[in-house]
Amino acid sequence: MARQSLRDLVAGERLLERYTIIDVIGRGGMATIYRAHDDRLDRVVCAKVMKVSLEPGAGRDKVFEATYQHFEREALALSRLQHPNTLRIFDYGYLPDGKQPVQISEYLDGGNLEDRIRSYGPLGFEETMQVLEPITSAIEEAHAHRIIHRDIKPSNILFGYVGQTSIAKLADFGIAHSDIRRPVAIDGVDEPSISTVALFSPRWAAPEQLCGMPVGPATDVYSLALVTVYMLTGELVFDMKQVQDSFKDRVYGDRVVLDRLAKLGLGDNETLVSALRADAAQRVRTARQFVEALRRVPPVSRRLPRPNPPPQRTAATAPQRAPAPAPRTDLVIDEHSSRAEIVAPQPIGSGRVYRLAEVSERLDLSFPAPVDSGVTSPVRFRVAFLPATSAVHVKGLSCFVAKRGGAISPALTVHDSCILQFVTPAKQPLGDVHLVFGTPGDAPGTCVFLVDGHQMVVPSDGGVALYLPSGTDIVVMSHRRRR
Repeated sequence: MARQSLRDLVAGERLLERYTIIDVIGRGGMATIYRAHDDRLDRVVCAKVMKVSLEPGAGRDKVFEATYQHFEREALALSRLQHPNTLRIFDYGYLPDGKQPVQISEYLDGGNLEDRIRSYGPLGFEETMQVLEPITSAIEEAHAHRIIHRDIKPSNILFGYVGQTSIAKLADFGIAHSDIRRPVAIDGVDEPSISTVALFSPRWAAPEQLCGMPVGPATDVYSLALVTVYMLTGELVFDMKQVQDSFKDRVYGDRVVLDRLAKLGLGDNETLVSALRADAAQRVRTARQFVEALRRVPPVSRRLPRPNPPPQRTAATAPQRAPAPAPRTDLVIDEHSSRAEIVAPQPIGSGRVYRLAEVSERLDLSFPAPVDSGVTSPVRFRVAFLPATSAVHVKGLSCFVAKRGGAISPALTVHDSCILQFVTPAKQPLGDVHLVFGTPGDAPGTCVFLVDGHQMVVPSDGGVALYLPSGTDIVVMSHRRRR
């Protein structure tokens, strides 16, 4: 199989006749990850496209042939798994050339475990277990289907949100191992070495992977233990240089691992010691047994100070992979064009106030563009109620608009709470606006809005609340009441 490098896809290209590319969100050695829009179901998805295409040829490129095969196997593996903490796959196919495969999976907007540890520092024991227990449950389901993950590492543990709750999910099944071995001579004797075609990550790999030997459930247990140490200490058990220098010691003995655990303050924990044995037969047998043993006897880690609090999520906020510069002033209501009846500002605590704008149909709003954007005129947009529905229509009057993570367009229909992103026609960020739908309050004629995790009760029959992340004013757009 001859390897053929291919270009990156660009925004607007369509895949499998239904997915439109939005942008690139990640690059690996063998695949590029895109954010895309499912045009049929109106949702954001993740598209993983192989960077290479394989053509029959005189020379056989074993590395890329193995990658190609395991890319397909990953899709088949994920299609068999139903666990809520396993990344869901929606579709699989090929680009128009018929040779470059693409996977379509769910899009998670909460980053990955590696980024979280780097940004916020190591986790405490309970936080570690909150990640470890659901991921272990997902691994157990895979093992029950005779699927070995083979590449468990922090960057393959992703986070999404259901309401205010952060959900950890395991990604990248089935592409992290090659059966090809390359024996070399050590001290005059042929010994296996780190394979030149191994597709796993050596820093997180078990000894049997490093030397190309058969893998099993204990392989994933080893990697899971390395990830656990990373969560508790914020430090790697092995970096790449240590992987190379300590290869023979890791494969044939436990001393190097025990020394490293001792330096990290975890050498006394028998569960971690057992899970990191070089001999797979001596390890904790299953991922579930590993987690249950940790719960019974928690490890005492040398926890490093956390520079920032862990990320939180509310119904009115969302983590931002690359937040746009936010203006420092509030939304302005264009009373003339909107013909709105505006109630005097009412304080709600935390330095915020709300302004109730009762309209029969629409409300025109604006806010100053960021100083560094070079745009001198206000960012103007219109929000309109759609008849006989609970949805609203948002139209950019001086800009384009998108739900964060969605496709950019002149206008869109919004059915649920979200963050609106406003951009120039050239896609330059202008700022974000939170849009929150209200729900009926306990008292008649009241509506409740969830703003930054706090309930705001407004004398209204329904509507939406809009505010800037950095502003103090909240605009509540409500249907005009009959007098």
